[in-house]
Amino acid sequence: MKLRLISSGIILSTLLSLSCSDDEAQINPTEGLTKIAEGVATTANTKVEIWAEEEELFVGYNILYAKLTNTTTDESINESIVQFMPMMSMVSGMKHSAPVDNPASEQAVNTLYPGAINFIMPSGTDIGSWKLKVRIQNKAKNTEDFVELDLNVVTPEKTRMHSFTTEDGMKYFVSYHFNKKPKVGVNDFEVMIHTKQSMDSFPPVTDFTITMEPEMPSMGHGSPNNISPIHKSNGHYVGKVNFTMTGDWRIHLNLSKGEMVKELYFDLDI
Repeated sequence: MKLRLISSGIILSTLLSLSCSDDEAQINPTEGLTKIAEGVATTANTKVEIWAEEEELFVGYNILYAKLTNTTTDESINESIVQFMPMMSMVSGMKHSAPVDNPASEQAVNTLYPGAINFIMPSGTDIGSWKLKVRIQNKAKNTEDFVELDLNVVTPEKTRMHSFTTEDGMKYFVSYHFNKKPKVGVNDFEVMIHTKQSMDSFPPVTDFTITMEPEMPSMGHGSPNNISPIHKSNGHYVGKVNFTMTGDWRIHLNLSKGEMVKELYFDLDI
């Protein structure tokens, strides 16, 4: 069974309300996921594994799952605060973080803590390297520790995140996510918007207005029954996009905030 995260604002709360039957609990919770990194928090006797829904991390919005295991008993740790703290060390000597959706609850969902990181640039010998600091805290046992993991982030074949700077000097990062692999028909569609407040702070932006228009460039047509994304929570704008046939699609987005208007698009294959 492959766990899927629809959004930080919607699916995290939905997942937390689910209870697993005995049969479900026996299913491997990481089936269909890819292990990205692992390390041991020695003080807390905890192995920390990071799993992803795709085979490699990419520039854009990545769904991640933390799995915690007691290194003494080999039992899953299902109650802990988990925080993701990514950091890019650039070859120039500068450092910066990235937008993060931390796991929303101290309770694991079928042994996993779901969250996300919106990586804003790739790794590379001429660019820099990413590390992920994972902080864990068990209030009941009064323990706190962390691990620091090396990550590799690639540039996807088709852009999954745009950034732009406005005249007032504000920098924004816009990414998208589907709660499941997009298909012919109506699909749930999310846009995430963050801004750069400092090198360490990338808060969500909640007051954009988005209009959306899908287009099939090779065929010269669009599609009906689309719903432009509107803000739901934590910088997540949720809508629906209708793909009427397989092939190449372009999702046009018009973002507006006050007098500022920005047009951009994402290409993908269905």
